[in-house]
Amino acid sequence: MRSLGMCLAVIGLMSAACWGSTTIVGWDFEQGMGQWASPDPMTKISLAVGPNEANSGSSALYVKFPRVQKQDEIQQRQMPGAVMLQMPSPPAPAPTCLEFAVRAKLLTPLMVFLAPAGSPGYTRPVMVMPGAYRHVKLFLNEFLPDDKMPPPLRPLDGGEIQGIGFIDASFSLVALSAQTAPGGPMRLPMPRFGDNEIWLDDIKLTDEPPPADPLPIIDATADMAKFVAVMNADGQFDREPTGLAGKPCWVMKYRLGEKEVVVISGGVPIGALIGTAGLHVSLSATAPTTISLQVKKRNNAEYNTMLHLQPGQPLDRVVPWSEFKLGENQNDPDNKLDPGEINGVTMMDVSGALPNAQPQANELRIGVLEAVH
Repeated sequence: MRSLGMCLAVIGLMSAACWGSTTIVGWDFEQGMGQWASPDPMTKISLAVGPNEANSGSSALYVKFPRVQKQDEIQQRQMPGAVMLQMPSPPAPAPTCLEFAVRAKLLTPLMVFLAPAGSPGYTRPVMVMPGAYRHVKLFLNEFLPDDKMPPPLRPLDGGEIQGIGFIDASFSLVALSAQTAPGGPMRLPMPRFGDNEIWLDDIKLTDEPPPADPLPIIDATADMAKFVAVMNADGQFDREPTGLAGKPCWVMKYRLGEKEVVVISGGVPIGALIGTAGLHVSLSATAPTTISLQVKKRNNAEYNTMLHLQPGQPLDRVVPWSEFKLGENQNDPDNKLDPGEINGVTMMDVSGALPNAQPQANELRIGVLEAVH
């Protein structure tokens, strides 16, 4: 009997591996674009039809819009470049994973959001590189609650989802730049302006369970960047299979102007860093580079430490939490860095904002950014 039980268990595992996840609700756009719409009057949504337009089949959702260039445009357009769907009822059974295929005309920081009824919603960013379709898989426990969500915070419940959407978040850089004091110590680079185009296909909510081990904040072993990379309009972003000490990495190629910084920002799910000892980072650069490694708590207090890279000398080390210090002009009512309260990690190349800095070209390679115990 024991052998029979083991055989049945093995057969069950093999069946699950063969059949994969079950789609609970999906949109392949073969029968039209349904109720997908945009709150932005300047965003045009249509079907793109043809074998070269779709990820599979013959149709995809096509979104075209001009990127925001000025702060006052953001309020006028509400959510520039957004495409959304209001679902008539939550999916059942409760999904655990969102999958979709996406491509874009411009390098795009795409914000994916899922919203329970009456809630500010949950988001997850991905970087979409120009060119071919890429497959994205986001587990629901990776999504981050909106900053406006009141405590107690809880992970996203797939059985409560009633809204789904995608937005080109480049407009947020314009908003942040407008808040930066003129003549300040640093400035954000601006994205490439003009019309952007996004194709979405094979969107589906499934029951695929998340992996047992926590996912890295930044991981180059997968072909999708689940973080935001901010650099100037001429910057390039790509993945190299063996670019960092023979291992996969993300590479950012850019030129820093006066006081200009480059930003890589990743979100941290609720409580994901509880009990951790610090962050493991692997980086390299082709120019002398000063990296500000920063973590943000849910009360908006920011702690940081500096990393220094020399050309051709990869850095691979664990940065313990004890090295992070409360930032200048920061206030933390808790007076301590509690890893369980961290909801974001940011790396900034601040080399261009240092005293007497000169403009320089750089290639920054990022292998991994992950918490360690």
